[in-house]
Amino acid sequence: MNRTHQFVGSALALALLAGPACSDDTGPSVTHPGASIAHTSPLGARPFGIAVSSGGAVYVTQLDSAQVTRFNLSGDWIAAVAVGSVPTDVTFSPDGKTAYDTDQGDNSVTRIAVATNTASGTTVLGGNTFRVRARSTKVFVTDNAATVYVLDAATVAKLDSVTVGADPNGLAFSPDGSRLYVATFSGGIVDLVSRSTFDVTSSYPVGGAPQDIALTLDGSNLYVANVAGGVGIWNTATGTTITTVPMPAATFGLAITPDGKQAWVSAPDLGRVYIINTSTRAVIDSIQTDGLPMRIAFSADGKVGVIANQSGWVDFVR
Repeated sequence: MNRTHQFVGSALALALLAGPACSDDTGPSVTHPGASIAHTSPLGARPFGIAVSSGGAVYVTQLDSAQVTRFNLSGDWIAAVAVGSVPTDVTFSPDGKTAYDTDQGDNSVTRIAVATNTASGTTVLGGNTFRVRARSTKVFVTDNAATVYVLDAATVAKLDSVTVGADPNGLAFSPDGSRLYVATFSGGIVDLVSRSTFDVTSSYPVGGAPQDIALTLDGSNLYVANVAGGVGIWNTATGTTITTVPMPAATFGLAITPDGKQAWVSAPDLGRVYIINTSTRAVIDSIQTDGLPMRIAFSADGKVGVIANQSGWVDFVR
């Protein structure tokens, strides 16, 4: 199998491409997957962004095809959804009935009706759209014009926007939803945005080139994957760094398991996903995926991890 790198547009565009999303809620039965690939589903056109709904629908973006592909948690192909050009990121509404993807080539966001796997609305924004997250009745989108937009979830109409650091490409909500953390790749910072005022209230000088970010379940620690190497862990109460978990290569995709016990981070150059224990803040295991593992997502119960691999497949880990 050919394991060579491919890029979207420019090196900067690849660096900015961004996500997976899990349900914000956790329950008494949630867990985390093992570290074994149970099934691999071939998928062409460079799989990149990934999300799993609360009902177990898996959507995967394909950079070289104007579509998002749906699987179930067993890895069975379900449907292809026609969207805009260069679909980059995807997320689900909390109830799992609606999905939203960013179409980088069209500077747009597409709303997807999950029941029918069809596009049901599109909004064009100011720059190349990258990351997207849904929370309650709102959808939050980043673009390469240093902007985070707020859209109405039902109509995808633009409601508001805020200027952040250069090239925002990582999003994470505080547990209560009152704060939005925004990683900025070229800015080397994570901006903290108040949901009530939609202004930047403070910034974390993480340095390097931050990519995916994720909060621990209690919101006390912010994990930051970094192309410059390592995974930074920050104290959100003080805005100071706790430690950096060393990594042998640049890190890109990052997600915390639904039980909060592990952080999974992809190292595309090594074809590997590393597993960090969130209590000890140490690497405890890794998964050799080969290819270029990018974004990571988990089923709501934490039993299945799903990894989009830009080299042409999706791994289902149990």
